[in-house]
Amino acid sequence: MTARSAGTLPSPAPEFDDVAAIRSLWRLDPDVVHLNHGSYGAVTKHVVAERRRIEDRIDANSNRELRYLLEFALNEARIAMADFCGVDAAGLAMVENVTTGASAVMESFPLRAGDQVVVPDDLYPSVAMAVQRACARADAELVTVPTPFLTPMEECVDRVLSAVGSRTRLVVTDHISSLSARVWPVHELGSELRQRGVVYAVDASHAPGPIPFPVRDLTCDFWMGSFHKWVGAPRGSAALWVAPEWRSVMRSPVVSHANGWEYPGLFDWSGTHDVTPALATPAAIEFLEWLGGLDVWERATRLAATTAESLQDRWGGRVVDPSPAVPMAVVEVPASVVSPDQLERAARWLSDVAKVEVVLYPMSGSGWARISTPIYVSEDDVATFAQALESFPASALSA
Repeated sequence: MTARSAGTLPSPAPEFDDVAAIRSLWRLDPDVVHLNHGSYGAVTKHVVAERRRIEDRIDANSNRELRYLLEFALNEARIAMADFCGVDAAGLAMVENVTTGASAVMESFPLRAGDQVVVPDDLYPSVAMAVQRACARADAELVTVPTPFLTPMEECVDRVLSAVGSRTRLVVTDHISSLSARVWPVHELGSELRQRGVVYAVDASHAPGPIPFPVRDLTCDFWMGSFHKWVGAPRGSAALWVAPEWRSVMRSPVVSHANGWEYPGLFDWSGTHDVTPALATPAAIEFLEWLGGLDVWERATRLAATTAESLQDRWGGRVVDPSPAVPMAVVEVPASVVSPDQLERAARWLSDVAKVEVVLYPMSGSGWARISTPIYVSEDDVATFAQALESFPASALSA
């Protein structure tokens, strides 16, 4: 077994302007406009073929592949993922998702009664719930800092740091917030917290891919990032990086034969589970490099900025200031288009009838749309979404 791709990629890669050729590299439904890559990702044909190759080898001789060859293959995948993130492989554990990584951190971190943990109120819900459970178990205080939706990031950081006191042991933030796509200045925040002697954990679900080497030179103690979102690995591939001083305290949330192993190997075997997402991740990294490397993200983030501008011009609403690092646009949906209380129905109607997949949600009294702009999305796709949402029929409200 090997984690390295044995497949071949055509040469050269399609030009970015040839969206049809680019889109054909994925297994996307051609009758659907796909604008929610940010939630669940999408897997290319190249990665699917590599995963099937690995799975076929396991099925042909599962005892040999899992008992004797798996450790080497997982280490190869770990090295590729660590290189991609800009960290040492000895600090990187492969987990199924960021939720699992966050649970592992909070199960392992030695909170004591009376300690404080500070989080912003836009922290991703499953991560926030892991923090909440850990605080309740240790009789620690959870301090949730309001960071209103359109508040400038500088003010959000000031609010978090103002909440840090003598009892604060841990601060947890996103790197890129899920709903707002705001980018937290994790490098500056981490350096300040280190000076104050406070431990810092980063939920970086959206960072791998759009942000090159997302952990390199980052002052933090724990970092969790998804590879199934923007990197294009199969769902079930994520990474947990832990600073050297904390590796000895780490425990896997699942009790298994690996629990006596040292970090990061103790996360490699949580019983018999599907290892193919992790083993196929190097093929996803290979695909991105073949497609254009950093230029892929330059094109995707440029389209996000264009999308925000065009929909603001079209609807006259507000936008979350687009970051040059994020391939997502977050724009206000005025009540004249769809009222905030009907956005959930509108999103389902778009999926069922208009064949458009997008995130719609109410926030701070207004309606908002989060539009993902990976490289297979075009300006025409964005226009199709806008026209479809504007045609959301009143009859659908009673459906």
